[in-house]
Amino acid sequence: MFSEQKELSVSVDETVVLHCLVSRLFPLKDLFWSRRSSSIRLERNEKYELKETSDNADLIDLQLFILEVEKSDEDEYICSSRNAFGSSKISLHFRVRSRPNYSK
Repeated sequence: MFSEQKELSVSVDETVVLHCLVSRLFPLKDLFWSRRSSSIRLERNEKYELKETSDNADLIDLQLFILEVEKSDEDEYICSSRNAFGSSKISLHFRVRSRPNYSK
């Protein structure tokens, strides 16, 4: 399990996409995203979209879309996988920048 991202910085109201690449070489029983602050499994809703793709026969890309980012979304996000042989986790952190104020 790996990710090309480790830490991101995004602006308020942007959509951020976190990627988690997992090998298909071992059968997966469970693959999911959670937040460090709550450790509750993230589900698709008005805030999050989840997408699983596979452009490669050996890898699964579990993507987490965080829509219209707010300061309260700043956290460490954890991608977890489990199978009969054990479990693995990878974490990604992002910071939320305030929108620039261009007042005259």
